[in-house]
Amino acid sequence: MAGTEEPKEEPEARGTSRGETRWVVVAVAVLVTVAAVTPAFAAGALAEPIAGELKVSMSIFGFALAGFFAFTALGSPLSARLVERIGAGLQLALAAACSGALMVGLGSVSSAVTLAALLAAGGLVNSMVGPAAGRVLGSEVSPGRLSLASGLVQAALAVPPLPAGVLVRFVAEPHGWRAALWMGGALVTLAALVPVLVRQGETGNARHHEAGAEAEPPETAGNRVLFLWASGAALGTVGVTATATFFVSIGTSSGFSAATAGLLASAAGGLAAFVRVGAGVLADRRPRANVAAVVGMMLLGSIGLAVLSLGTPVAFLAGAPIVVAGLWGWNGLLVASAVRLLPGSPARALGGLQVGFFSGATAAPLVFGALGAAVGVGGALLAAAACAVAAAAAVTIGELHRRRTEPGRAGGSA
Repeated sequence: MAGTEEPKEEPEARGTSRGETRWVVVAVAVLVTVAAVTPAFAAGALAEPIAGELKVSMSIFGFALAGFFAFTALGSPLSARLVERIGAGLQLALAAACSGALMVGLGSVSSAVTLAALLAAGGLVNSMVGPAAGRVLGSEVSPGRLSLASGLVQAALAVPPLPAGVLVRFVAEPHGWRAALWMGGALVTLAALVPVLVRQGETGNARHHEAGAEAEPPETAGNRVLFLWASGAALGTVGVTATATFFVSIGTSSGFSAATAGLLASAAGGLAAFVRVGAGVLADRRPRANVAAVVGMMLLGSIGLAVLSLGTPVAFLAGAPIVVAGLWGWNGLLVASAVRLLPGSPARALGGLQVGFFSGATAAPLVFGALGAAVGVGGALLAAAACAVAAAAAVTIGELHRRRTEPGRAGGSA
C-alpha cells in the first residue's frame, strides 16, 4: 500500500518546479479571460443602437448574442485538445488577438447575418481561454493556492461589463457604436502581446505538468465525475446568468426604479467578484471541503432565488445578497476541484466544465425570458431555484461517485 500512495502525491506537488505559484502567468489568464468575453458584453451593452441601425428586433439580436455562448460551449472540447499541442501561452495570445479582430469586425457589420456569424466566431475564440487557463492552473499554481487562483480566473468573468460600460459612456455616446467597438477591439488586440511575453516560462513547466498524468483517476470514472460536475455547472449557471441578465428587471418588478436597480446591479457584480476570490482564499485552507462548499453555496443560492420570487422591496434587498454570495460564488471552487480531479489533464477538466458553464449561459436568458412572459418573474425565479437544487444534486452525485471509485484519493482531491 505504501508503494501505491507515493505516486498519488505527485500531482499535489506539481505546481511549478519550485512548488511556487507564478502569479504573473495567472494574471495573464485573468486578463485574456476578460478580453475574450468583452466582445459579447460590449455588443450587449450597445444592443439598442446596433439593432436600430441594422433594423432587427431585440429578440433576433438576443438570439445572435446567445450564439456567442453556445459556440463557446461547442468549441470547448476541441480547444482542450488544441492547448495540449500549442501550449497555454500561445493559445491565450491567439484568443486575445482573434477576439480583438472580431470585435473590430463587429463594428463594421451591415446585416444581422454578419452580426450573428461574428458573434458565433467570437464564441469559438472564447472557448480557447478556459482550457488554456486550466493548463495554467495545472502547471503554474501550487496546491495551496489553487482555489484562490481559480477564483481569480472566474472572478474575471464579472469584469467585462465595466469596460463595456466605459466604451458606451465615453466612446459610443459621442462617436457612435461602431467607433466604440473599433476602439474596444484595438484594446483587446493589445492584450495578445502579454501572453507572448510570459510564454517562455509557461512552456518550461509543461513537462513537469505532464509528469502527473499517470496519477489521474481511472479514465471512465474521471469522465463520469466530470460529466456530472459539468451538468451541475450548467444547471447552476442558469440561475447565475438569469439573475445577472435580468437583475434590473427583477429589481423593477420588486418596486425599485430602473436607476436604483441599475446601481444595485453594479454593486452585485462587484460583490460577486469579491465572493469568488474570498471563497478561494478560504477554500485553500480546507481543499478537501471544496465540493461540499460548492453544494452548500448552490443550495444557499436557491434559497435566495426563492426569497427574490416574493417580489417585494424587502425581499429583493434580502434575497439579492444571498443569491450573489451563494449562486454567484461557487464557480472557482468547482474549477479547482476539477483540476485536482484530473491533475494530468487540467485543460480537459476546465474544457469540460466550460461546456457546462456556457451551455447554462446560453439557455438561461431564453428560458428565463420565456418563463417570465408566461408565468411572471416570480415563477421564473422559482424555476431557477429548482435548477440550483438540481445542480447541487448533480455535483453531489459526482462527488459520491468520485469517492467510491477513488478511495485512495477520497480525502484530498477535491
